[in-house]
Amino acid sequence: MKTSLTNNRGVALIITILMMAIIVVLTLHFNSSMRHELYGAVSSRDNILLGYIAKSGYNLAITLLKEDDPASDSFQDDWALLEGGSALSEALFDGGRFQVKISDLSGRLQINSLVKQDGTYDEDQKDILLRLLISEPFELEPEEAEDIVDNIKDWIDRDDEPTRFGAEASYYQSLEKPYPCANSPLRSISEMIYIRGITGKLLFGTRETPGLKEFITVFGDPGGRININTANRHILLALSEEMDTVMVDEIITYRNNEDNDLTNPNWYKEALGADEDIIKPALITIKSSYFEILSTGIRDRALKELKAVVKRAQGDFTTLLWEVI
Repeated sequence: MKTSLTNNRGVALIITILMMAIIVVLTLHFNSSMRHELYGAVSSRDNILLGYIAKSGYNLAITLLKEDDPASDSFQDDWALLEGGSALSEALFDGGRFQVKISDLSGRLQINSLVKQDGTYDEDQKDILLRLLISEPFELEPEEAEDIVDNIKDWIDRDDEPTRFGAEASYYQSLEKPYPCANSPLRSISEMIYIRGITGKLLFGTRETPGLKEFITVFGDPGGRININTANRHILLALSEEMDTVMVDEIITYRNNEDNDLTNPNWYKEALGADEDIIKPALITIKSSYFEILSTGIRDRALKELKAVVKRAQGDFTTLLWEVI
């Protein structure tokens, strides 16, 4: 009898321990599940909030562009100073802020302008691109630069005939992982990574040097005109064979002076003390129609980026690109 009672007590103890273990496991699982749901809800809330903050920065950028005088655009305009004033946005949000930058795409080389409607080179645009590739920060050998430019042309033009030593469909179809040649205007700068000779380093740059994507755009004036008021020093240097680094420095110094009038594209000649055209008049303008807006919503360590490209025409804005990162 005593043995039976002892056995029953042992079984009861084991059952009790098992039940306690099951309860502990279920409780821990429930707590873990609740924590995940809570963190997920907080993350979702923060993600939505960051999206609204980033959109607020975009709306501010559009407002400044709408108030801007479209007759001329330069770094002296309010839209160009927006990045430095973004810190003031902290007063608008509880624990959040936005960082906004407007870039003038009209100050870049419009890569699709390399090829004319009839499929031939626009020689002026070709020369600008070649000068850009053989000078800093790329410093390619002239022959390599010419091959890359030919490859870009063949990617854009509609025919299947290689230009000089360029690459058409026959080359891309012969690759281990073949793909077609677009034979159409580039839709994005990232698409250029598929063009023969365009490496990731050349296109996207490194931590130390910028990539080609910083100097070119798929958006812009159909004639390829570049805003001399906002073009960076590398583009300015590439605008003319006669241009050198000393002249570029003089141009930048002149346009940084708020007292100087930049409403006529010939102002650069006054900056250089020149009477004759150094840059072909058809290549430059002082007006901009295409802008990239990068707005980042920031809250604690969380970020959300919104990138948009807009076209301004007769006071109206058309969104050409909208990406939420």
